[in-house]
Order: sequence, then structure tokens, then C-alpha cells
Amino acid sequence: PAGGAQARAAIVDEGVAMSLPAAAGAPALLLRFPARGRGLFSSAQLKLADQLVALLAQIEQGRDAYARGVVEERLRIARDLHDDVGARLLSGLHRQELNQTHEAMRGAIGDLRAIVSGLSGHALPLDDVLADLRHETAERLAAAGLQLDWPPPEDEFSGPPAPYRIYKNLTSACREVVSNVIRHAHATRVVVSLQHSRERLDMIISDDGVGLPREPGGRRSGLANLERRLGEIGGEVTFPESGSGTVVRLSVPLAGGAVA
Repeated sequence: PAGGAQARAAIVDEGVAMSLPAAAGAPALLLRFPARGRGLFSSAQLKLADQLVALLAQIEQGRDAYARGVVEERLRIARDLHDDVGARLLSGLHRQELNQTHEAMRGAIGDLRAIVSGLSGHALPLDDVLADLRHETAERLAAAGLQLDWPPPEDEFSGPPAPYRIYKNLTSACREVVSNVIRHAHATRVVVSLQHSRERLDMIISDDGVGLPREPGGRRSGLANLERRLGEIGGEVTFPESGSGTVVRLSVPLAGGAVA
């Protein structure tokens, strides 16, 4: 072992020794007497040592990144199970009416399907994601006695398949908006429209209810959780002004850095 810290390998003692920096959990080393003392360290050996040290550093970085990814993935799954599935099951247990319990169970099953699909690591076609979400939303609103106006898209989305983080957060945000309409809006009709390009999808959800209350400063209540969900994927939520009811625009990226 060699004392001190250094960034690169170096030939010392006129070629009799070569010092190596710490790498791969090993301390800095001092190598002496190459070829059992019958030669000196050469520039080619010095270059090879630098390459090996750099390779070990890359391996360590990759291993650390993998370990961080495993931890983050476990935290994400735990959060999704707690925030979505757990919350729906808990709310279903405390609801008095059977149709409300059924609504909570359907939502929990949908969340579980999305989480299991995300664990497979496969991106899903955006058309399929939106079709499933449309069907689920129609069932939820029908069970609550509300009408849904969500026309099928006239053309297929030409963008890339949506990775888990994109479609999970979009689906969760849409479910939250619909839940707020069912519980608080006193609405009779919900309208959903889509605007899209290869880079971005905008989902506009409007109702004919009483509208969302405003917090001090004019901020819409309920915005923080939606902002958090969409902010994680580079999206945003806005509340366009409307004459009556509430309009919510959910905007998510479909390409570029968010998908990568």
C-alpha cells in the first residue's frame, strides 16, 4: 500500500516503481521491481495502468448507479402502492354506499394493473393507455350518475410508446380530477378532449358543476398534488378560465428528456 492520494498512475524511482491510485475499494498501491527486478516500468505499462483504473472507476459508477436505481424503483413502487392503491382501499372500507365501494375497488385494481405493467419495463402504446382510461372513466362516472362526453380519437397517435412514468402519472392525475368531480362538483356532465403532437399531449377535462374554490391569493385548491404528479415527468396542470364549472388541462411530454 502507498501513502497519500493521487488521481493517476505514475512511474517513480526512475522506473523501478509505479504508484497506482485507489480504485475498486482497494487502497493506493506502490508496485516495485517489474519482471522480478530485471527491468523497469515502461510508458506502455503506465498507459495500461491508467486505462485499468479508468475502467474500474466506470464499473464503480455503474454499480453505484444501479444500486441507486434499485432503491429509487423500490421507493417509487412503495409510494404508488401507498398513495394510490392503499388510499383507494382505505377509502373504500370507510364508504357507506356500495357503489362508492365498488368505485374505490375498480380504481385500486386499475392502479395495480398499471404498477404491474410498469414493473415489466415495457412502454405501452398511448392509444391503448387512453382507451383503457376512457373506459374506466366512463364506468366511474356512470356509477355516480354522471354523463361522459369523451369521443374516440379521429386518428391514432404517431408518437413513441409511453413509458411507465408518463402513463402512470397521467392516469393518476386524470383519476384524481374525475374523483374531485364526483365528490365535490355536483356536476351532471364531464367532457374530455385531447390535443396532441409527437412531443406533447394535452388532456382537457371540464364539467358543468359548481367549480373549484379558490385559496387565498386566487390559487385553485387541489392544485398541489396534481402539480407534483405531473411535475415529476416534466408536465404541468393549469385551470383555464370558464364561464361555469371547472376546466383542468393536463399537459405531459411524450418525447425528449422525459421519455428518455
